[in-house]
Amino acid sequence: MINYIMIEKVMIHEFRKFKNIEVPLGKRITVIAGKNATQKTTLLGLISQPFSLTKQDDYSKFPTLMGTRFESPMNLRFKFSPKYDKPGKHRWDLYFSDNSVYNGVYPVKSEARSDGKIRFWNAQSRAKGSGYVQLPIIFLSLKRLFPLGEDDKVNFESRDLTDQENDFFIHNYKEILIMMEEVKKPDFLLSSNKKTMISGTDKYDAYGVSAGQDNIGQILMAILSFKRLKEKFPDDYKGGLLLIDELDATLYPASQEKLYDKLNRFASDLNLQIIVTTHSMDILKCARKNIADRNTEDTKILYLRTVNDNILIDVNPTIPDMENNLKVLAEKKPLNETKIHIYCEDAIGCLFLKALLGNRQGTQNLSNIVEFIDVNIGAEQLKDLIHRKIPEFLNSLIVLDGDKTNPKKYKNVILLPIPNKKIYPEKLFYDFLWKLDETDEFWDNSISGYSKVVCFKDCNDEINPEKIKSWFLKQKDNGNWGRAASRMFNRWKKDNEDEVRRVQSEFITAYNLLAEKIGIDLILK
Repeated sequence: MINYIMIEKVMIHEFRKFKNIEVPLGKRITVIAGKNATQKTTLLGLISQPFSLTKQDDYSKFPTLMGTRFESPMNLRFKFSPKYDKPGKHRWDLYFSDNSVYNGVYPVKSEARSDGKIRFWNAQSRAKGSGYVQLPIIFLSLKRLFPLGEDDKVNFESRDLTDQENDFFIHNYKEILIMMEEVKKPDFLLSSNKKTMISGTDKYDAYGVSAGQDNIGQILMAILSFKRLKEKFPDDYKGGLLLIDELDATLYPASQEKLYDKLNRFASDLNLQIIVTTHSMDILKCARKNIADRNTEDTKILYLRTVNDNILIDVNPTIPDMENNLKVLAEKKPLNETKIHIYCEDAIGCLFLKALLGNRQGTQNLSNIVEFIDVNIGAEQLKDLIHRKIPEFLNSLIVLDGDKTNPKKYKNVILLPIPNKKIYPEKLFYDFLWKLDETDEFWDNSISGYSKVVCFKDCNDEINPEKIKSWFLKQKDNGNWGRAASRMFNRWKKDNEDEVRRVQSEFITAYNLLAEKIGIDLILK
């Protein structure tokens, strides 16, 4: 099994405005955002610096579709100031998921070359084999956006693509740009500033394309380069790094969203870490949705701010917070001005769901994001209202007792825990407490305490549903189960952690689906 190389985090000790700051990276995509002059491109540069393919073997010499090596020239990343960028004033460490890569940590520092200029090197060793990390990398700088119409020389070049590669390019090119017309096989253009790959149509060729088409062409050319490398050398390929400065530049919002979704898929398919900078709220919303739908390990948002001439990093901030900062506002908006309605079969179902969700770390206060509708509607009525596509019930979260079924597997319906389909919630807790040993921590066996005998004195081994429901309400209200029966629920949850996690996961998935639909903030898994 191949161990793919992944950067887990970067610890920056000193680099311009970065001082002693930890930078976590997503396994697939990291989106770096912030106002101007917050060192976003600098962060891209220092992450990409210690990577290259320098060995003289077929894998390392295999070229990108641009005809270059898989490396990131320093002049694309940095311009050093003789006045402010002094040798020895740049130190940072890259931490890897695989300890076989420099024992998991690669330290970098700046030093002076013989001509006085800056170079970067391994901060701990000059021994053979201590050079740059051997990993393919492509850095797409803002130079890729130089307009073809302003270039002095633009020439066509020949590149041999397989039919599969042509189809891959055309399919993704059209989908990202949402083009209705048919496009031709891509052309390769070489100018004095860049190399690019663009598809024209029956009405115009590569000379007539937009800057956005040019941008997408170069991004897809980079993806195809990694795809070729992985297919050609499956045993040597250990993943790669793709860095894109100003991902959203030249693209309209819908195209930005399509591009983000494609990059997420490419990152998974090709074991890439993709790191981009952006000012686009549309890109940031896509990233937030990714975080909510999956988890915070695959995707990270790093929001950079300057305070007292130092960079601060907020990891995965909310959309309102980022929007306020970009607009230089100080409005404290609630995460959701619109709350999602929750319909349960009865008050016991609402109580149970609140208990299941209450101790989940990181979930916003339920009262801020949802509203439990105080009405008793039976399961069959609820299912019928969904089936009839009544808008209120299609756009609300429906919670059924676990002895019911989810009709047609509706995505806004979740089921409460029930071990089988023959019992109801009150009976679930009756059976649970009945089976608890008399010495269990839940019982108070002091002389006047709430013992098991006290609990069941009026309802001993009953099977009558009405009597059990009456028993449940009496026990809930007498104070021995804690406020809102929290003490009893917590004891049940302790023995049923898998079911608790299932309901929490299904709740978040259903909530986020509805939140996305009506345009309010998502919550994190």
